[in-house]
Amino acid sequence: MKRVCYVVTSPLVVNGFLLNHLALLADHFHISLYVNNLEHPVSAHIDPRVKLIHFDIMRKASPIRDLKALLYLFMEFRREQFDLVHSMTPKAGLLAMLAGWLAGVPERFHIFTGQVWVTRKGFIRCALRLSDKLIAVCATQIQADSISQKQFLEHQGVVRPGRVRVAGKGSICGVNPQRFSRNESARLDMRSQMGIPIDTVVFVFIGRITHDKGVIDLAHAFQRVAKKIETTYLVIAGPDEEGLTNEIKSLVSPFSDRLHIIGGVVDPVNYYSAGDVLVLPSYREGFGMVVLESAAMGLPAIGSRIYGLTDAVVDGETGVLFPVGDVQALTNCMSNLAENPTLRCQLGEAARRRALKDFSSTVISNAWLLMYKQIINGSCKKTCMNRRS
Repeated sequence: MKRVCYVVTSPLVVNGFLLNHLALLADHFHISLYVNNLEHPVSAHIDPRVKLIHFDIMRKASPIRDLKALLYLFMEFRREQFDLVHSMTPKAGLLAMLAGWLAGVPERFHIFTGQVWVTRKGFIRCALRLSDKLIAVCATQIQADSISQKQFLEHQGVVRPGRVRVAGKGSICGVNPQRFSRNESARLDMRSQMGIPIDTVVFVFIGRITHDKGVIDLAHAFQRVAKKIETTYLVIAGPDEEGLTNEIKSLVSPFSDRLHIIGGVVDPVNYYSAGDVLVLPSYREGFGMVVLESAAMGLPAIGSRIYGLTDAVVDGETGVLFPVGDVQALTNCMSNLAENPTLRCQLGEAARRRALKDFSSTVISNAWLLMYKQIINGSCKKTCMNRRS
């Protein structure tokens, strides 16, 4: 069996995107996974055939540790002789693609899932953009998780036109309809635990609590909505990576009894069940998987009109889009859906149909499997031809 290696920064990426893929691919390849598993636990549902290796990598820049991580990967790749190395997230992509190129790994595959530099300025923006270009240069195969992100990468000159693949209509892993299914019992239980009445409208945000995700805009907007509509609640679930919890609470302080900040969650299903509308006012997004997950459970989405989310949300059909950073427009969208249960239901049903039809996890996992076989078999043929010549 051919040997495939994954490199990611955080187990959150594994738990959120890779579990189904790894299980299917393990039927056909020897799979190794390099990840920093001390920060968060890797899901217990990971396929036991996957060889899990901890290595010291951090999301934030740390020159000395990053150099050590690069050297470690280079030595591992030389020793293990992988047929394909596959990376996700910017830091893991830079280290894995560079180490894979230096070690002579035949196929080096990276997935772009959103560009960090989009919201940066000056030197930092230039440096991060250059990092993405270096990833593209070192990779033999490149994928984006949305069509609009592919177009953005090409337009910005990060990748030359024609090099970027998109699986199906987008997303990394699709959505599992068995896992993400509406559960009325869970809805009642979760609302009871949080002290939320059943006849209220609950807005849900699930993701990293950062400025880039637009959570401060969300807090401002909810404060206005809560003042106008007494039956509205906001649930925020995710790790606070920038220490924003106190600022959010301060902004919503007049209505603190209607705000619930949960922290990081391993399984978001029950929080989707408790909600009525997903809100994702992000400033940058590769695709927005939470949109698909919540859609499969019948929730419409409110999202900012940026690349990535324009693929995940069909404006006026499965949710609504607003100009990024426009707090008043976000407020209007939230108020409109809070006051129109019929519209919420129509958008939610359409979102569910689209998620199950176009973004099935089985379809996307099989597309990955086919892609891997084509890439590895193509690489093997090239090697044989080179040896004969």
